Amino acid sequence: MNQLTIHGTLAKNAIKALINIGGQETPIVTFTIMDSGVPYQKSEPMFIEVHFKEEAAMHIFPYLTKGKKVDVFGHLSSKNYKTQNGIFKQKFFINANYVIFPG
Repeated sequence: MNQLTIHGTLAKNAIKALINIGGQETPIVTFTIMDSGVPYQKSEPMFIEVHFKEEAAMHIFPYLTKGKKVDVFGHLSSKNYKTQNGIFKQKFFINANYVIFPG
């Protein structure tokens, strides 16, 4: 299983939407976190998109604001898509199982 944990800072405010899963609309909260890592390990921060589909997502949405520290527990997923120019691309994101606000 590809379980992972990321500790980071929200790079921008979260967005909420409804998506269709199996013919049923499901609430989703999407946010981007910045993992700056340990300074001596890498020079560039990593930005990764997080999708949180649980019912709890709507309850924590007001707290997912830019600059907030978060711990995300989930698994890595990918999505294939085609751009307007006809180029096939792949996007990686985290499907969150839990989101915790440390401190």
